[in-house]
Amino acid sequence: MRDSLKAHINISGDFLVQDIREMIGERTTIDIHCEKGVIVEKGRFAGELSKTSMINVYAPQKMNQRYHDQIEYLLKKAFRVLHHSTKLQLWVLYEYEHQCNLEFTPQQLKKLGELNIPLLISCWQKKPSIRI
Repeated sequence: MRDSLKAHINISGDFLVQDIREMIGERTTIDIHCEKGVIVEKGRFAGELSKTSMINVYAPQKMNQRYHDQIEYLLKKAFRVLHHSTKLQLWVLYEYEHQCNLEFTPQQLKKLGELNIPLLISCWQKKPSIRI
């Protein structure tokens, strides 16, 4: 069983998803939660026209085990969209087997502070698999 770490930036604001996609690059993986001007399909605002957009931007799959590379990649993407968003968050999600340890470089933390981006970390222990 291996530990699993994934990071993404959550971007919210008064933007069109296609505009952000062009700024961060077509090959970058994004999940669209809602898009400005599109009718919301589920949740408490279902059936209403969305006033804002919200997306998650992910680092490439090949970076999954190197979280420092993921963080650097996402910080570069965040810088490109900073002035087009009302809210940016950097999420680090970590599923671990024995112990949860994360380290961020001073440069990464300084860049988060300069960009005024909160760092959110969620860790949980893997449940052991039972073999029968």
